[in-house]
Amino acid sequence: MMMRQKLKVLGAAERHTFSGVFAGVGLKTAWHGSLPSYLPTLLLTTIKLGNQEITDHLWLGYGRQFARLGELAKGDVIQFDARVGDYTKGYYLSPRQKDYKLVRPTKVLLRASAYAVHAVMPDPLDDKIALIGYIMLTNQDAYQAQGKPYSDFYVNQYRAWWRQHSS
Repeated sequence: MMMRQKLKVLGAAERHTFSGVFAGVGLKTAWHGSLPSYLPTLLLTTIKLGNQEITDHLWLGYGRQFARLGELAKGDVIQFDARVGDYTKGYYLSPRQKDYKLVRPTKVLLRASAYAVHAVMPDPLDDKIALIGYIMLTNQDAYQAQGKPYSDFYVNQYRAWWRQHSS
């Protein structure tokens, strides 16, 4: 059975408690006409329901509950409740197919971490531009090498936010 098929079998009727290993942050680009809008995301790997691995990785929206955990380190284990949702993947020239994801995460907890103290993070609702800047700065080398969005404007907004909130 393919990994995402396990999500399909769970279905969307109930919320379940999952855990995953933090692997990084990223941006999803949504287009509004000719203008891009950036949506902060985070990558979790080894997604488990109890002791059973459900999928090898998932990208989730970087919401307020994740930001409240503070700056995450690769390898941190996060627990959360969510429902299964579906979406259509594929682009203009590639075949489109239904796949499965986890949606509306709640009760987000840090279960294990390499850090004793986590630096404060910008709030995705109140300080979204600063959070986008943090993500761009964190991924600067990869984003610039791959031609992904990187903007000094966003990075400078994060740096200004950091100066204000790190004291």
